[in-house]
Amino acid sequence: MTDEEVDWARVARMAIRTVRRESVYAEAEALIKVEPRIQPYLGTMVFTGWGGSHLSAEQCIRDFLIYRVSRQRGPRSNDYSFDTLYSEFEGFFTSPSVPYRGLGLLDGFTMAAPTLDLASGLRIVQLSRVEREELLLHGMNSAMGTSPSSSGCEEFAVEEKFDEPVLKGAEAKDRLGLSHRARVYQDLSDVLSALRLFRRGAVWNPRRFYWPLRWIPNRSLTLLSGTGLHPPAGEAYVLDATGCADFPTFWNACLERQSTKGKRLGIAHTRLEAGYDRRRAEDRVIDCVVGLEALLQPEHAKTELSYRVSLRGAALLGRTPGERQAVFTEIKRAYDLRSAIVHGDDPEKVIAKISHEADTTKYLEGLEDLLRRTIRAWTRLRDGMSDREASQALDQKIIRGEVLPDT
Repeated sequence: MTDEEVDWARVARMAIRTVRRESVYAEAEALIKVEPRIQPYLGTMVFTGWGGSHLSAEQCIRDFLIYRVSRQRGPRSNDYSFDTLYSEFEGFFTSPSVPYRGLGLLDGFTMAAPTLDLASGLRIVQLSRVEREELLLHGMNSAMGTSPSSSGCEEFAVEEKFDEPVLKGAEAKDRLGLSHRARVYQDLSDVLSALRLFRRGAVWNPRRFYWPLRWIPNRSLTLLSGTGLHPPAGEAYVLDATGCADFPTFWNACLERQSTKGKRLGIAHTRLEAGYDRRRAEDRVIDCVVGLEALLQPEHAKTELSYRVSLRGAALLGRTPGERQAVFTEIKRAYDLRSAIVHGDDPEKVIAKISHEADTTKYLEGLEDLLRRTIRAWTRLRDGMSDREASQALDQKIIRGEVLPDT
């Protein structure tokens, strides 16, 4: 068995009972208790982010020894590695924050590049074999039984590095507000949403991991459930070389418009995301139609909704008469499907009959593509306008027979 195959942290924990009987252990504990930089932290609750512990000199020594052996992957050491690890130990008591790494695993996803840098310190990374094995082992030893099921072989993840404040005593009462973990969770979720809006593919986030990048007391890797309930239906998500080149620009555009997307886009985005967690075909159809309605339904319209929504969708997406006719027909069929479903007809039979598509999964992916295209086209149309102004602009283009630009 090689050093890489040994759980050295577990070995170190088992050896602590022996080490504590050595006189040097007591001497080290006494020195820590009188160290001016450490004294304010002893005998009180100390937090980094959401996690914390009641700190003692004995715990400092124990956690440092465990960290040292596990970090070096064995008992062999050298002066440089010890000095490096000890500087991390000192840094905890002299720095206001601790650097962390957050990962949102991407299941059902593959990418042509090993790393894709995004704005704001985010990137999509390919995990090494050792990293994947460690994360899988941690999941099996902790919350795998209560977390959503996944392949367990996630090769890529959304990564963000961030700082968590070190808080002690009374400072810790505001730890949840001062922690950056909620923001990081939102960032990881936003990248996943952008990937889904960029193109089709059954990508989802089963689990998230957070861990400190240097020594902290009671050091641990934190596992939390991801944004998905279960693997979505459909083919795996493939970000090819062209997609890798284009997605960072698309992501930046998503960030710029995030705070001004308006109510219509908000509803449509929510419905597109909901489809990834739906099990039943009829629910996915209803989500898509509601999303299309949110973007294309005229204000205060009460009659002929299917016709009006289909007409506006054709004008928004179609570049030629043939394209506009195809879009109009596709939206009209989706309306007919929803109407039949809500009136109690068998969803599978209705989808096969009305859509002229024997493969239900394939049809639903195409319908979600239609919603995806409509969201992106409405976003371009609405740029700098309110929802009402964008709706009026679309009506004017229909009246004048104008074709909307594709970029």
